[in-house]
Amino acid sequence: STLTMVGDGANLALKAAGKAGEEILAKAATKELTQQVEKKVVEEVAEKGVTVLGKFPDYLNLASKIKAKAFNIPLDIWNKLTEAEHWASNQKFLDKLIKRGDRIVLSNPVTDINKVSGSFREELDYLIGKGYHLNSSGTELIK
Repeated sequence: STLTMVGDGANLALKAAGKAGEEILAKAATKELTQQVEKKVVEEVAEKGVTVLGKFPDYLNLASKIKAKAFNIPLDIWNKLTEAEHWASNQKFLDKLIKRGDRIVLSNPVTDINKVSGSFREELDYLIGKGYHLNSSGTELIK
């Protein structure tokens, strides 16, 4: 860290220098904090990805093709879940993609949301409720 690099002796000398020394220490601390924030932002951007939503199995096929994330629970497990558990697990997946800031690509373009049904419609409604909207071509959800 910047403060550690200054060293104990120099640190004491800066403190002894009064206000000017305090300003130098404050700038060093601010620079270190700025570097920590920048590192965190870079890490978060690196974690951000692409998620595909759409009708089953179209969204899985596209996600596989473009190496994107997709909601996918093995059928043997999915079939044992209740409708409420289906939505709870889907909502958790959606909340994670929101938190990551993923780009949301739609495997089935939406030109009229009223013609969309099922889980895909629930996902769209949920994300629209979180501040997303369809892009002009209906191929992505954007904030």
